[in-house]
Amino acid sequence: MKFLLNILLLVFSATIAFGQGSAVIKGYITGLYDHNISIQYKVDGKNKKIVVPCTAGSFEATLPLTHALEVNIYPEMYYDNAVQIKGSKSYLIAPPLLLFVAPGDEITVEGDAIQLWTATTKGGQFSKQLAQFNKSFVPLTSAIFTLSSQQQKWKNQDLQDSVKKIREKISGLAGDKKHIIMDYITTYPDNLFALYLLTKRMGSLPADKVSDIYNQFSIDLQQSFYGITVKDFMTKNEIATLGKDMIPFSAQSLTGEIIHSKNFRGKYLLLDFWGSWCQPCRKSHPHLLALYNKYKAQGFEIVGIAQERGSDPTNSWKKAVKEDGINWIHLLNNHQKEKQDLVSEYQVSAFPTKILIDPTGKIIWKGIGNAGNELDAKLVEFLGK
Repeated sequence: MKFLLNILLLVFSATIAFGQGSAVIKGYITGLYDHNISIQYKVDGKNKKIVVPCTAGSFEATLPLTHALEVNIYPEMYYDNAVQIKGSKSYLIAPPLLLFVAPGDEITVEGDAIQLWTATTKGGQFSKQLAQFNKSFVPLTSAIFTLSSQQQKWKNQDLQDSVKKIREKISGLAGDKKHIIMDYITTYPDNLFALYLLTKRMGSLPADKVSDIYNQFSIDLQQSFYGITVKDFMTKNEIATLGKDMIPFSAQSLTGEIIHSKNFRGKYLLLDFWGSWCQPCRKSHPHLLALYNKYKAQGFEIVGIAQERGSDPTNSWKKAVKEDGINWIHLLNNHQKEKQDLVSEYQVSAFPTKILIDPTGKIIWKGIGNAGNELDAKLVEFLGK
C-alpha cells in the first residue's frame, strides 16, 4: 500500500509539473471545412509546428512551455483567401493569429477561417495587453494583406507600374506597424509582452536606444527570460559598438581576391551589410555609389558584405552587384559562415546595416535601415565637402 501511495504521489507531482509548464488553447473556427489548425512557435530558437485535428471547426491543443512565448495559429493548407504565385505551386497566404501564451494559460479563440488573424481571444495572463496592442496592429495587418494580395495579382499579370505603386503603400504601412510596436514598448514598460516585443525590434535599434528602453523595465522583468535575452544582446553588441576596434576578417571577394581587414588601415572604411532580396538595401546603392565616387580618392573604401537567401546565393549576389553597378569590394557571408560569420560577429540583425570605421580601425558610426543623411554628414565631417 505504501509503495502504491508513493507511485500515486509521483504521478500526481508529474501532472502538476506538466500543468505548470503547459498551456491549453481551445477554439471554434467557422468556415474551416475539412482543414485542420496549424500552431507554430519557437523553442530555443528552433521552429516548432503542430497540426491539430478539428471537428466541426472545434479544436484543442496543449503546448508544453517553460516561459511565455509567441504562438501563431492559421488554418492548415487553407487557400480560400490566398493568391497563387504565377508559375509556382506556392501561395501568398494570409497572416496568422498572434497569441502570447504563458504556462498555465487556458485561451479560447473564436473567429472565421477566412480572416483568422482578426479572431477574438479570451483567457490567458496577457489577454489585456495583447488586446490593447491589437487595436492598432490588427487593422494595419489587414490592410497590408489586402494590398499584398492585389500586388501579387498584378505581379502575375506583369503589371510592373502598378506593382511599384502598391509596394510603396505597403512599405508605408509596414513603417506604421514598426511605430506601433515601438510606441507600445515605450508606453508599457511594466509588462512582459512589451519586453518580448523589444526582443523582436532590438536588432534594428541603436545600442544606446536599446539600453535606455531596457532600463525602464523593472528588475523582475529584466531577470525574466526576455530580459536576459535583451541583456545578452547588449553584451554581445558591445563588441561592435562605437569606439571599439573593428573585428578583423579575411575573406575571398567576388573577384577571387583575398581581402584582409588590416589592409584598410589609414582609410575610412564602410562595411555595408546587405542582400539582393533587401529592397531598402538596393535602394541605398545609387546614393552610396555617388558617395564612393566622390570620396574614393580621399581614402574612402567600401566593403559590401552580403547575406543571401534561397537555394543559389552566389548567383543572386553576383546578379544584384552587376544590376546595381556597385564597383567596390564584395564579400558573400554565406561562403565563409563556418570560418567567420561577420553578420553574427557584428550583431547585424536588420538590413541594411552600415558601419563606418576610421583610419585607426575604430568604429565611429553605425546606421541601421534608412539612416537618412547621417552617413553624408559623417563623411563631410571627416573628409570635407
